[in-house]
Amino acid sequence: MLQSLSYPKFVFGLLLAAALLNVASLARATSALSAPIEELNARFLQVMKAGKTMQFQQRYAVLAPTITRAFDLPFLMQSAIGGHWAALTADQRTALIEAFQQYAVTLCAAYFDDYSGQRFEILGETKTSSGDPSILVKILPGDVTDDVHTLSYVMHQMGSEWKAVDVVMDRQISLAALALDQVRALLSNYGDAGLLARLQQTTAELSRRASH
Repeated sequence: MLQSLSYPKFVFGLLLAAALLNVASLARATSALSAPIEELNARFLQVMKAGKTMQFQQRYAVLAPTITRAFDLPFLMQSAIGGHWAALTADQRTALIEAFQQYAVTLCAAYFDDYSGQRFEILGETKTSSGDPSILVKILPGDVTDDVHTLSYVMHQMGSEWKAVDVVMDRQISLAALALDQVRALLSNYGDAGLLARLQQTTAELSRRASH
């Protein structure tokens, strides 16, 4: 996640616990569960198709509201911090959540800047082996010789809204688990102030490179 992590362009490595999928039903109709992911796919394609004609800050503005609606980023940060979260002040918690959100959006705005015919196809609503609802998405490349990938967005409910708390790639790799391990390592080595500084530094570096 922070500088040391490297992810495919279509994923942002921000989210929680690995899960093997047990596919139940594949309802194609948009539902309250799949709507945030439908919108996310649409915004990704919008900025990808615009390419370099859309500046970094414009991509950021397009993606920010959709990403914060689609993912429960405060929950993910709190999960990464663990028991130490209770010891933080309200201001410290707010600063870490805001830095994490800015990093997430910046990562996507920096990398979703070209298009070669890719398509996102929602296959339907499934359940993980632990019973959590998820949305299964197939990523179809523009070049038929390239690999097809799947992303499974593991969802949880916040009031009347559904938000993603994990992205499982190709039914094997939990990007949340990988990313949160990095957050925990930074917290262990540098404390919450060091974690905040690293998030802010990495976000600033990504923004600077993407703006040139």
